[in-house]
Amino acid sequence: MGAALAVEGLKLRKATAARVAAIAVVVAVPAMSAGFLAAARADIDGPLAAKIAPMLQGTGWAGLMGFVGQILSIGMLLAVGVVVLVVRPRVHRRDLRVAVRPPDAAP
Repeated sequence: MGAALAVEGLKLRKATAARVAAIAVVVAVPAMSAGFLAAARADIDGPLAAKIAPMLQGTGWAGLMGFVGQILSIGMLLAVGVVVLVVRPRVHRRDLRVAVRPPDAAP
């Protein structure tokens, strides 16, 4: 089991999709949260402010962390889905034939 976990960890470290997803979550979540907080605090009557104002749960750090929580939940769901889709093991025909061969058959 340890060898399998080591191989999967190595695959995850080498995957470009995992790096891109991690950077996207680390950069996009705070940026979007700060932008949404600024749009919610602005005294403009636009469609963005009308949609964001009900999501604002407080002022200051409480409001910012509320936005971070909401955006992070969806961002992590999308990032993990992309990483699992890209990094999952691929089954080739050659491997499939070996896997389904009867135990008494010669290679």
